[in-house]
Formats: sequence, C-alpha cells, structure tokens
Amino acid sequence: MTARIVVVEDDSSVAELVMLYLRNAEFIVVHARTAAEARLKFDEEKPALVILDLGLPGLDGFEVAQRLRAEHGAGLRIIALTAYASEDARTRARHAGCDAHLVKPLDPRFLESLLA
Repeated sequence: MTARIVVVEDDSSVAELVMLYLRNAEFIVVHARTAAEARLKFDEEKPALVILDLGLPGLDGFEVAQRLRAEHGAGLRIIALTAYASEDARTRARHAGCDAHLVKPLDPRFLESLLA
C-alpha cells in the first residue's frame, strides 16, 4: 500500500515542487493551503505523514503540529518545511511535535533520507 501524504503549504509554487517530487517517488499526495483545509484533508486522507509549512496565515504551523500530535500521537510523522531556519524555530517545531525540520528551499536529498 502506498503511503498518503498531506502537504500543508500556502505558497503554491513550493507546494507544486514538493508534490511533484513525492508523486515521482510514488506517494499519494494531497495539498492544503491553510490550517482549516489541512484539517479537512487530514480527516479525508488519514495520512501517514504531514509536510507542514510553519508560516501559515491564520493558525500557524506550530499550532497545527501541536494539535495533530495531541490527536494522533507518535504514529503520525510531521515534517516541518519552512523558511524559519533559526535554532529557536527548530526548538519550537520540535516542542510542537514535528519529527524533523527542513529549511526552504527544499533539498530533495534531505527529504528522501527522512522518507527512507
């Protein structure tokens, strides 16, 4: 069975690049632009992995990660993909429940190593 992934990213060009890479790696991928849309997609798709922009408008990715982690526990993998590159952002992401923190622009080799 192919793993399902939800990409939560408000920048459509970044989302398209990430989704293209994941689809080429034979994952089933859906896109959400906001936290509210992510919630709907998550409930529909029941993904094994969420790739999450931390700088979302409205409810930010840190809060989204906290909620997902609280509701779904350690069985769900959450990877932050963000422009927030500081050590503080990495720490906040980890405390929010992210399993990994990738900085934009995405280097597919780093993502590939996390998906292996």
